[in-house]
Amino acid sequence: MRMNADEKSQLLLQRWAVSGHHTSAITLDLIAERDGAVEADVILLDLQGVAAGDAEGLARHLSGKTVIDCSNPSNVKELRCGSASIAEQVARACPGAAVVKALNVITSAALRHVLKQGGAEGLKGYTSGYYCGDDVEARRIAAALMDEAHLDPTDCGALTNATLLEALGLLARHLEGQATFGQYFTISVVRAHDDSSPLDHWM
Repeated sequence: MRMNADEKSQLLLQRWAVSGHHTSAITLDLIAERDGAVEADVILLDLQGVAAGDAEGLARHLSGKTVIDCSNPSNVKELRCGSASIAEQVARACPGAAVVKALNVITSAALRHVLKQGGAEGLKGYTSGYYCGDDVEARRIAAALMDEAHLDPTDCGALTNATLLEALGLLARHLEGQATFGQYFTISVVRAHDDSSPLDHWM
């Protein structure tokens, strides 16, 4: 299930549906109106400007769920404010949920291009899907879903590293506005001496 669906989220939901998952989109307001837990095993959460502290009202709805937080700060000032990352704030507000930070760095345009290629050689294997979290099973789930979306799951450690991913997310948004890089750029880890890496052809 996806909370607050935008283009990137819709692309992911469509891809995961093709992989056999039951997917749906819902707004935060509708979640808050429910009496009990959300009927989903995995939640893709994008707060889209909603204060992370407001997620506390969703705690009982997200308890027992894997929550993949793909939110980004609104601006650099918000990132520098010294508070915990958005993902960490969500984890604190919803202690019963297993929170993973993921899918916040790749842009909608880049994801659309990757999915259009269908993981064809030259894309699959080095379009990084960064993720971090403290729950082992939630991390495994996030990595598997990114692999189904033709991204290379790139483990970034504990949830305390979510701030680093949110900084990358802001950088990606900034670069997206620069014509120099084109529409389909990615910020990815390139592995040398790996059959899936284009770097082998450059060295």
